Amino acid sequence: MKKEDLLWIIIRAFGVYCIIHLVLLLPSTIAAAYSLAKIQALPNPALPAASLGSSSASGDLAWTTIAAVRSTYETAVVKGIVSLLLWVVASWYLLRRGALLFAILNRATERGK
Repeated sequence: MKKEDLLWIIIRAFGVYCIIHLVLLLPSTIAAAYSLAKIQALPNPALPAASLGSSSASGDLAWTTIAAVRSTYETAVVKGIVSLLLWVVASWYLLRRGALLFAILNRATERGK
């Protein structure tokens, strides 16, 4: 086996690792999106608490809690989608293309001799 073949195997193996990481990230992103969709059905925290007939102190706490949970899930969904996109791009490049990375690694190993 030549050095070039070994480099391609390493590049492709890292591409498979990226696919595995992508598959493991999917459930948490889908769960966060589902939870966010369910939380969106709750009343809008921008409305005053008195409009629902609740006491001011407990109503304010409820609105603050709803807003915090909604913000947490919004952040989780955005983070998950961005991570998914990055893993898709990385795995696609490493499994389908990889020529630039191969050239860099090949040049680095030749320089080491």
